[in-house]
Amino acid sequence: MEFLKGDKIQAVDQNGHWYQGTVLSVFEEMFEIGFKGWGPEFNRTVSYNEIRRPLLPLEEQIRGEFLILFTIV
Repeated sequence: MEFLKGDKIQAVDQNGHWYQGTVLSVFEEMFEIGFKGWGPEFNRTVSYNEIRRPLLPLEEQIRGEFLILFTIV
């Protein structure tokens, strides 16, 4: 999976929780992340195992599954 500068992502914050952020820069296999709502002093450099594409909110996941089931039936 490839991540580029400016991508909206989720990354592991300094407390070990997944949090929304933006890729600020890419260094080979490391990514500098700015976390939504937090200043630059909270930016982190993370590896591939600490970054992912954003998950849909639960309501949207359920709505999407309902539409798929409804369409199939």
